[in-house]
Amino acid sequence: MSSTALDPTTVRAAAQAALDARLGLIDAIVAAQNERTTAATKVAEAQATERAAAATELAAIKAAIDGGWSAAELRKAGLKVPTSAAGGKKSNTGASAKTSPRPPRLQPSSTPAKNDNDAPESTATDAEQNSSESYANAS
Repeated sequence: MSSTALDPTTVRAAAQAALDARLGLIDAIVAAQNERTTAATKVAEAQATERAAAATELAAIKAAIDGGWSAAELRKAGLKVPTSAAGGKKSNTGASAKTSPRPPRLQPSSTPAKNDNDAPESTATDAEQNSSESYANAS
């Protein structure tokens, strides 16, 4: 067998070509991640702009209702009026008369435990006892 000497320049060039191809894949990932970061920033800015516009809109609707307009009149004029904005004054539609106030939601641990001496317990003790009871009962 005859062996030929390797040319270091040729071997290095082949290795460099393989690395360049693989590094191109890394470059594609970097470009995609940068593009996504830019898009996410634009989305966050747009969401903040929309929240600010919604707050301005709600304030304007509430001002109109406080100024004498009813929610029904504003809707009849073609405006969108959320029910939360109409809550300050009664509207002429009678829709608010159909709804009844919601009773408070009670948590299972919100009723105070009775002491043997019927002395009222402090609020901090109730909170501590209720939280430990809920963990004790969870297992």
